Amino acid sequence: MAKIGHIYCPKTADLRAKMHDGRDLEALRETRALLREGFASRPFLRFVADLLAPKPKDRGQPKRPPARWLDIGERYDQVYGDKREREHDPTKLSHQEALAALAKEFGVHENTIARAVKIYKAARDEHGELVGEALTTK
Repeated sequence: MAKIGHIYCPKTADLRAKMHDGRDLEALRETRALLREGFASRPFLRFVADLLAPKPKDRGQPKRPPARWLDIGERYDQVYGDKREREHDPTKLSHQEALAALAKEFGVHENTIARAVKIYKAARDEHGELVGEALTTK
């Protein structure tokens, strides 16, 4: 029967599972404890080497928000309505319809409108409902 000790280690598998589940601190704490005990299987040492390897840097500059993202986001809030709102107000549009209408209105692609709305919603959630007022009064 073939030995599998050099290719499988239950402790390492457990640590990798914890890292995958997002429990990084717990996995690192256990890894340090195992290293202090002198534990050294091939898979474990490969795991530690992967942890010590430098992370690759992101290439290029971060994407800039679309021009007029605030105007686009505020306009989206005006024209978009969920299903309940559309039943009572026929002027409200679905998400896809709102993206298409705003793309035509602002003269940009729907993906740009979607990015602008995403940035607007993130800013609104982070800074409250007064995002538009705070940014336009400067």
